[in-house]
Amino acid sequence: MKNMIIGFALLLFTSMNASAQSSEYMRIFKAGSYAELNRHMADEVHLEIGRTKEILDKSSAIAKVRERLNRFGATEWEMIHRGESEQKDANYYIVKAGNSKAEGLRIFIHTSVEGSKRKITAIRFRRAL
Repeated sequence: MKNMIIGFALLLFTSMNASAQSSEYMRIFKAGSYAELNRHMADEVHLEIGRTKEILDKSSAIAKVRERLNRFGATEWEMIHRGESEQKDANYYIVKAGNSKAEGLRIFIHTSVEGSKRKITAIRFRRAL
């Protein structure tokens, strides 16, 4: 019984942490807080926009993310998924953005633990159908 309670507490803490993290990412993207995004990114980021895949330092990645989102002109934001993949060390989040032209954009944010902190290691942009 004690193990069940401890397990439930750990599960609750993990889900609350994932929820807080995803809310933080959503807030940063929605507000365009790119200086703050810098603190959450790994030194090297895998960035995929359309069919272009690059591995960039975080300042270059942030510049491209800013350019892409400014060009898109998001007016609404929605958290689609927050959670873990089957591998416990590969958390990911999916955000959907919409603009005034009724276009949609999905942003996949992949994170991993670096030292004692969770950092964004990959961002992919896909048109939402």
